[in-house]
Amino acid sequence: MTAIIAIFDDSRALEKAVVDLNDQGFRERVFDKAILSREIGAGVRPIHSPGMGPLSGSAGIFGSVPETTDDSAIIGAFKEHLTTLSLSDEQIDNYINHFNHEGKFVIVKVGSAEAEQAIGILRETNASQVNRHG
Repeated sequence: MTAIIAIFDDSRALEKAVVDLNDQGFRERVFDKAILSREIGAGVRPIHSPGMGPLSGSAGIFGSVPETTDDSAIIGAFKEHLTTLSLSDEQIDNYINHFNHEGKFVIVKVGSAEAEQAIGILRETNASQVNRHG
């Protein structure tokens, strides 16, 4: 399994990437502070068993659930997910640094044959950074 991690600075570009990925049959997981904050506030464990967990649009199910403002819990939840991707400590620290500076992440798990297609979609939708792991 290959993990493609893309960082977006622009929310509209991220939304387009999610639509384009879904149109091509990819399953992605979107991470930003607001989404993880709602998940933690709703009592949802942010790490989901072996698959990627809920699709990005599922964050809307939380409705008016209060968000947590505990940055350490939010960052910890994101870091916990990154550790499931078999990344080095240096790679994880780099992603956490981007996350702390309001980076929005899309993570797609694909087979090696589909990796280049997913990378192409993420680059075409103006991800500021796209990395392939595995």
